[in-house]
Amino acid sequence: MWTVALILLLGAASEPSPLLQAEQAFEALEFDRAAKLFQAALASSGSREERLRAWRGLGLSHAFQGDVRAARAVFEKLLLLDPSAEVEKSLGPKIATPFEQARKAVGSKRNHLLLERMDSGAVRLLLREDVPWASALFLHARPDGSSSYSLFRGRPGEPVSASFAPEVAVEAWAEARDQEEGVLYSLGSASRPQRLAPVARPELPPAIRAAVEEPPEEPPPRENPRWPIFLGAGAAVGVGIVAAVLLSQPPELKLPAADRTRQLP
Repeated sequence: MWTVALILLLGAASEPSPLLQAEQAFEALEFDRAAKLFQAALASSGSREERLRAWRGLGLSHAFQGDVRAARAVFEKLLLLDPSAEVEKSLGPKIATPFEQARKAVGSKRNHLLLERMDSGAVRLLLREDVPWASALFLHARPDGSSSYSLFRGRPGEPVSASFAPEVAVEAWAEARDQEEGVLYSLGSASRPQRLAPVARPELPPAIRAAVEEPPEEPPPRENPRWPIFLGAGAAVGVGIVAAVLLSQPPELKLPAADRTRQLP
């Protein structure tokens, strides 16, 4: 029983992935079978490079079968993922015509990721999609010099933010994935992240800086202040002066009124 299970496990492990099977069928000119296998590959998770191979192979398979409309729709997806994508025009108008139609349809439309550093020190991930496609965003960020990344996840339409101290440099990379967890767009990688420099805070004018800075602490009052002694001494001196002035004045003389009724001899 264990032997049978081991054989089945080894057989499953050695079986090529749907993407490899699709490419093998395409090389064998089995375009109908290749198209189905490329679609199976797109229905599972995969890296960005695998997604590009699958969309390219699917478009070529449709084109070789003469399905211009399906080929053009797939090539549009390919050009949104990679605007620099090309096909061998020497393969003839079956390939070149739907591809050029797709390029004109896409035009200047672009889907891409953007990383930026905020004044607060936070790192923010934005997705700019002229044609909505992604279903999840993944931001991997760490302080410069750290050995591991922290993962921050979000959805398209809202920025994904990660908080860091402004004075710390940050390393980050990001991905946007489709519903099947396949990578559509990427910015940097775990081995080659983008480095975001520390935030330089602007110098405040002297007047504003003085207004926002805390005033220096006042020194504690000294023990046994001398002011009461001085005040007491001053009061005592003042009282003494007033008393001396009063004592130095002679007493008031009170003379009887003159008798004006007596006549002079």
